[in-house]
Amino acid sequence: MVARSTDAVALASSSPTDPVIRIRRSNPALTELFGYAPEEVLGRSPDLLVGPETDLEALRRMEASLRTDGRADEEVLLHHRDGRAVRVHASYDRMPGPDGDEWYVAVFRDVSHRTEAAVALWRTEEWAQALIDSMTDLIIIVDDEATIRWTTPSVEARLGWTQQDLEGRSGWELIHPDDLEEVGRQWEQVTSGNTDYTPTEARIRARDGSWRVLRLLATDLRSHPAVASIVVGASDVTERAWAQDLLTEHAELLEVIARGAPLDVTLQKIALMIERRLPGTHISIGATTPDGIVRSRAAPTLPYEVVGALDEAMADPAGGCGSGPGWQRWDLTTDPGALQPAADLGVVELRAAALRSPGTGEVVGALTAFLEPEAAGDHLPAELLERSCNLAAIAIERQRFEAALEHRANYDELTGLPNRSLLLQRVDASLRRAGRHEHGVAVLFVDLDRFRVVNDNVGHVLGDRLLHAVTVRLTDGLRPGDTLGRFGGDEFMIVCNRVATEQDAVAVAERILSSMTAPFDLGLSSGPVVLTASIGIAVSLDAGIEPPDLVRNADVAMSRAKDQGRNRYAVFDDSLDLRRVERLPLEQALRTALDEEELEIHLQPIVCLTDGRTTHVEALVRWQRPDVGLVLPGAFIGVAEESGLIVPLGWQVLDLACTEAAAWPMPTDGAPVGIAVNLSARQLGHPELVPRVARALERTGLDPSRLYLEVTESALVHDTAQAKIALEEVKALGVRVAIDDFGTGYATLDYLRQFSMADELKIDRSFVEGVDVDGSREQAIVAAAVSIGGSLGVEVVAEGVETDEQAEALRRLGVELAQGYLFSRPVPGHELLGLLPG
Repeated sequence: MVARSTDAVALASSSPTDPVIRIRRSNPALTELFGYAPEEVLGRSPDLLVGPETDLEALRRMEASLRTDGRADEEVLLHHRDGRAVRVHASYDRMPGPDGDEWYVAVFRDVSHRTEAAVALWRTEEWAQALIDSMTDLIIIVDDEATIRWTTPSVEARLGWTQQDLEGRSGWELIHPDDLEEVGRQWEQVTSGNTDYTPTEARIRARDGSWRVLRLLATDLRSHPAVASIVVGASDVTERAWAQDLLTEHAELLEVIARGAPLDVTLQKIALMIERRLPGTHISIGATTPDGIVRSRAAPTLPYEVVGALDEAMADPAGGCGSGPGWQRWDLTTDPGALQPAADLGVVELRAAALRSPGTGEVVGALTAFLEPEAAGDHLPAELLERSCNLAAIAIERQRFEAALEHRANYDELTGLPNRSLLLQRVDASLRRAGRHEHGVAVLFVDLDRFRVVNDNVGHVLGDRLLHAVTVRLTDGLRPGDTLGRFGGDEFMIVCNRVATEQDAVAVAERILSSMTAPFDLGLSSGPVVLTASIGIAVSLDAGIEPPDLVRNADVAMSRAKDQGRNRYAVFDDSLDLRRVERLPLEQALRTALDEEELEIHLQPIVCLTDGRTTHVEALVRWQRPDVGLVLPGAFIGVAEESGLIVPLGWQVLDLACTEAAAWPMPTDGAPVGIAVNLSARQLGHPELVPRVARALERTGLDPSRLYLEVTESALVHDTAQAKIALEEVKALGVRVAIDDFGTGYATLDYLRQFSMADELKIDRSFVEGVDVDGSREQAIVAAAVSIGGSLGVEVVAEGVETDEQAEALRRLGVELAQGYLFSRPVPGHELLGLLPG
């Protein structure tokens, strides 16, 4: 019966093991109707009859009806084997089979002969017209030359053009000139008979002159007797395109921030980004000053007098425009007050929002919108303004963070004096000036006698107060143009410029010793504290000495002053250069240690703060010195660096670390643990760096991705070009790179951008010490570092974590990895095995 039926019939089934409905049998009428031979449809899904003109919504209705009622029928367009459309009445029946199978009978009746009549009826029915009127998508019918013949009413709703406006007009006139080429390519595909239609997006001019972004899909229905044209379907995606454009510009501005562009330039770009999208809006972005007042830093389209009025209005930090939560709003048409210049400009409304630090929530500035009548009202695009506020806050925070890093790198936090790094720069600059102007330079090394004893007796709080008092007295003994700095602990250094004779420096030392004779009153019941100082003086009258040597000479002279009984000064001469003599035995012993392989490594875990898992460890060198015992690196690394032994020492540590890590058992779950090795600045510039690393990996069989090479900021800043080349070469081996002691060497964000190959950023322990104190500068700096790490795509590790409170504070700030005594001290390799994941 099926074989003799004039209707096309297909029997299909599905099973629990094969839920796809597959054709099991078809009759000759199906071959005649659709062009498929029985063997071509056998085992295939009925979906092979679906084509580009098939109404998928109708198929979904049939599927739902078949699932619930066991029967479905609908009139749909299916497709012949040669690609042409065939209008059929399709009916499906579902019936259960054995073993959980489902059987389906599909009957297709050709109703193509009714198409013309049906279209004519469709055009005359009121319900069809109502359907057209309610469409939100746009349909435009054009001829071969793209001349518009008919449009749906939705075209007027979206673009403002009536059907009468557009009939007979070329569609090319409405397309943005920059989009003509792309649309032209699609048009050629459609008109050449290519049925692989691809949507494209283009800007289309609305009647008011604005541009809307439409997603266009053209279909060639010229062969269809009822249409005989090309049909262009369009969806309005302006808002989505606007959002995508905003995301793109947002990413570009983040890149500008990461490159370390000047703050005013960055804020100017953010303000202009808003103004381009909100006609009739003027933007001012301000930053908070140290005293809590917001001052404008960018206002590209506002007159100076308006900016001045705004700054005056924000002068009170408690009631300023940007201090409250959310957006605040002022109606300038009623009482403009101090903002009268803005009202004179035509501004009718003012809105302002606080800019808050991403890490601490502290107010760092304000974004203010001046709205003319066309922009005023209840609605402003929230996403645009929220993103802009976040960007501005990040830019301000970056500038504050970098300024804090610069200050931290160059000034002592307790006394506010120049620190060791800046003092050495000042000595270098003084010697260069002295060479040009033919005068001398003196360095005075001041050490407080028995300060540690006093500090232990009075406590650290009063000890810090005592250091402040000493700073005041040392300052009183200086000449104009001299520099006082804290070299570290209880050691101070004075750089004296324009020294004509040795006696000029001696006079400064004598004034300092005299100022120290008066006791220091700290309010103790035991009475005032007496403190003396030992001063070493080194003078260069011909600028023929290197800065480190001049400082070392002053240090040697200071040691002589202490040896002579303290509370005095000593002037350096060649007979005092004892350190050179004392260093030789240690240097020779270290050479022997390298030859005899007396060096070993201890390992300190780096753990994940969320689950406590050890991700990798840092290898730290130790010297097992015969007849002495275990020697820590502080006792010999300085000699190694001065003598050049740091390079062979570094290669030996690299080999030891790779050997150690290669022997660890591989975990059954999770990634294997890596090992980090420190690279000195000399190793970084050594031609053997890459070959040495490659040989160590090859000899031990260690996966390169498990090896981290740690480089300090100071090594990067020392020779940026060479460091970048070296690190890119080791990265090519598959090794990971970490930037160590972040913040201590003042590597600017632009430096970090140049070292984009870095995988890890290690925050120096000095920033971790106060991170558990809410509102502390350390907390703000760590939060900013996490933000920078995220934008650069590198992991952030906090060093020197010693308390649970510090670990919890770091977790809240988004730090994922940490290292410190809280988790483990550096231990020998055999003791570490218990800390590694199994």
